[in-house]
Amino acid sequence: MAIRFSQLAVQGHTTTLSIDEWTIDNNDSWGIFSAEGDIGSLLGDLLCGELKPTQGTLDLGELKVAQVSLSEQQRLLERELEKDDTDFLDRIDQGSTVYALIFECCQDAATTERLLEELDLHHLKQSGFRVLSTGETRRVMLARALATQPDLVLLDNPFVGLDVAHRASLATYLHSLSQSVQMLITFSRESDMPEWIDHV
Repeated sequence: MAIRFSQLAVQGHTTTLSIDEWTIDNNDSWGIFSAEGDIGSLLGDLLCGELKPTQGTLDLGELKVAQVSLSEQQRLLERELEKDDTDFLDRIDQGSTVYALIFECCQDAATTERLLEELDLHHLKQSGFRVLSTGETRRVMLARALATQPDLVLLDNPFVGLDVAHRASLATYLHSLSQSVQMLITFSRESDMPEWIDHV
């Protein structure tokens, strides 16, 4: 099932996104280069139903979309802060564990363990969300997105905050994943664009 944008506009915090006509055919992976900071989050929120177009139409059909973006990460952080029990504990509440955050998206222990292994998170499975580094948080967000078994994943600048080793391993992982999951990836640096992307 194709995704179709037609005469669409959506307003973000700092940016307005306008798309005249754009069709993302089934199984095609797209790379989007943008120097604008929140284009990826805008697209992700639009595709996941967090934002509605101010004009035009978006036809997703029955596709299930997940996103890994700054806006999605911010929503999770806000939820975690609301659950902060530091005032009632004799220690700092570090937030939900990595394992719990992934498990809640799939309710399946085997899937959770597989994603922990594939994204090099196993050693962090009992760590709280609020003590993770930027790169670790990005990998947890990707694991959560994949745990929902989406048809399409939007990744907003997936290599930001990752060290050299994790950038390389994530690039390899995404290439492998692209064989089974459709992807829409935004980049602010052209050099980050993988060769296997179908359309730019």
